[in-house]
Amino acid sequence: MGQFSTQFEGAAPLAIGETVSHYELLEKVAAGGMGVVYKARDQRLDRLVALKFLGADPQCSREHMELFLHEARAISQLNHPNIATIYDVGEEGAHRFLAFEYLPGGTLRAKIREASSNGSPLGVRAILSYARQIGEALSHAHRHGIIHRDVKSENALLTEEGIVKLTDFGVALVAGRESKTGGSDTAGTAAYMSPEQAQGLDVDARSDVFSFGVVLFELAAGRVPFHDRQEAVILYDIVHTKEPPLSDFRKDLPEGLQPIVSKALEKDPENRYQSVDEMLRDIRSLSESLKTPITRREPLRRPDPTIAVLPFVDMSPQKDQDFFCDGVTEEIINALTSVKGVKVVSRTSAFQFKGQPYDIREIGKQLGVQTVLEGSVRKAGNRLRITVQHINVSDGYHLWSQRYDREMEDVFAIQDEIAQAVVDQLRHELAAEPPQAVARKHTANVEAYECYLQGRYFLNQRTAEALNKSLDCFRSATRKDPQYALAFAGLAEAYTLLAAGGHLEEPQVETLAKARDAAQRAIELDPNCAEAHVSMGLVRFRAEWDFEGAEREFLRALEINEGYASGHHHYAMLLAMTTRLDEAIKQIERARELDPLALIISTAVGRIYYFARRFEDSIAQGKRTIALDPTFPNAYFDLSISYAQAGKFDEAEEMMRKLAGLTENRMRELILLCRLEAERGHRDKALGYYAELQKVSKTQRVGAYVWAILDVGLGELDRAMTWLQQAFEDRDPPLLYLQCEHIWDPLRSRPEFPGLVRKIGFPRAGVR
Repeated sequence: MGQFSTQFEGAAPLAIGETVSHYELLEKVAAGGMGVVYKARDQRLDRLVALKFLGADPQCSREHMELFLHEARAISQLNHPNIATIYDVGEEGAHRFLAFEYLPGGTLRAKIREASSNGSPLGVRAILSYARQIGEALSHAHRHGIIHRDVKSENALLTEEGIVKLTDFGVALVAGRESKTGGSDTAGTAAYMSPEQAQGLDVDARSDVFSFGVVLFELAAGRVPFHDRQEAVILYDIVHTKEPPLSDFRKDLPEGLQPIVSKALEKDPENRYQSVDEMLRDIRSLSESLKTPITRREPLRRPDPTIAVLPFVDMSPQKDQDFFCDGVTEEIINALTSVKGVKVVSRTSAFQFKGQPYDIREIGKQLGVQTVLEGSVRKAGNRLRITVQHINVSDGYHLWSQRYDREMEDVFAIQDEIAQAVVDQLRHELAAEPPQAVARKHTANVEAYECYLQGRYFLNQRTAEALNKSLDCFRSATRKDPQYALAFAGLAEAYTLLAAGGHLEEPQVETLAKARDAAQRAIELDPNCAEAHVSMGLVRFRAEWDFEGAEREFLRALEINEGYASGHHHYAMLLAMTTRLDEAIKQIERARELDPLALIISTAVGRIYYFARRFEDSIAQGKRTIALDPTFPNAYFDLSISYAQAGKFDEAEEMMRKLAGLTENRMRELILLCRLEAERGHRDKALGYYAELQKVSKTQRVGAYVWAILDVGLGELDRAMTWLQQAFEDRDPPLLYLQCEHIWDPLRSRPEFPGLVRKIGFPRAGVR
């Protein structure tokens, strides 16, 4: 197991089959100078655990007992997917023990040795995956003020699925608490010690960075960098000798790995990575660069053509065709996104330039496109004149232009004709397969179409007032044309977003039933409508808590139209809430690529980084969103919670104050301030905000989920658990964040918590 064990002074020897407390001993799995670890069965909860007993040597039992209790206190502060969970601290007679989750995959050290002895060292992706998981565990510990001080491959255990779990915090240094081993000694294992540890100097988190670098070297080379039979020689080399280059051991490693190892193994802490998070960023960056490797032997593939369709300009005498111009633009965007081989910037980003003077080259730079399509609409009576230009960004050269003079009834044919002309123009840049024809179902009713366009316009604003306006527009569109699939899809999405945001004037169950009916009708009318499947995915996800059904709908939508940014966005949120965070990041980054200026997508990128505990990345993304629009409230909300999780409480409060100035929502401000002061340790201030919120709740509804958040921050865990059970009874929409939101970490080891997760229906992490 790799978990050193313990047994109290005077304890009788333990035997296989014996029961200690309510744990039946099944097998001895590890033994060391400090004691022994057993595989055992928890008879109460019918699960396997690892029991760690205090060593039997009377001369060292008191010191070991201090380490034993120290480890229990340290780990009890931590709850992370890559840290071994402690279940229990127990005593029966002379036996005192810790109960951990049982990890049958062995140690990472054994995995490395097995791979090396077989002549098949770990692959690069496996090396970086293991390193990333260890780094994320250390990052979590450091944020909670805990320095491990004994990071080594033997203290990294594996699940059956190969997931890494860091363990053995017996010599950890805990902020605000005196270590039983002292802060300036040689606690740890010689080959993995930092130079400051080896010299008995004071250590900080950068010492763990050095040890982490040793483990990364070991993963790549199959052995530690400082290697000798004599400990004194190892310690001398750690302090004075540079590590050997990785190329001495393997020739197949990427060039980017050596600089990461070398920086982690700098002798002077000031020259080292200053945090594990910094090192993690470089590891992730290297991982990303290896996903699509290009070698000299591979033929270079021409990139897919990229295009942005800019909002068409209303040139009508009355200037009353704004919605119609938007509609022409949006329909052409939608038609082009359905064509494989063309990358089209989504509506939200393209519409950032509406009504503004612009430079084509600057647009190309901001949106990352090679060409743009721009046009104008002039309406006089029932006659239309639509002029279109397809322009090369680099030199402003017109690749193609056309003018269409038609009757109003021909508008849908014009849209398809324009889209097809652009595709034909790009034909030589498309993939080898012939470009397919642009085809899309439309309503034949122009008034229904205009109502639909207005509904989409309001839906994209996301405020409660705008969402209600979008409902009215979509209802009008469906009345004018009961066969209009897109209008029903928009209606379903508006209902679902209103319910998710709590902006309802009727019982939630009624609103969600209407959403379900509208989504079903949209699919019946057009089974190949991507928007219809996304709306049904939202209903399955947000209303029915049917995660598998929702995923099927989102995947079907993206199969129909891979370029639909909203489909990637909503699918990413589903993946994040079911803790499939690596997949969620890929999906949301694809959404951002398709819609780089969309504020709601930009915010979602930061939110998913936050769920993935990449707080510095989340903060950086929040700043990018504010740069796009300094008045966007969601960005300040996300920045405040990310700053707080990163321990930057002053910055978190600043973001909260700015958010309050934008929205004047006193209830949300009180919630955030109560949560922040609790995290700061200012309990009296937090209780003051709590009391004020209780007064506000007499006139405004405060959901059970919110009260649970505040109580868990205040340490009222029993009351928080009661509130969560009530949130389940209320079908509180934010309960979908239960798995991915970090504030629930203190509750995850409670026996009621997994039961609540199962009742909601969350799939097991990583299981599809």
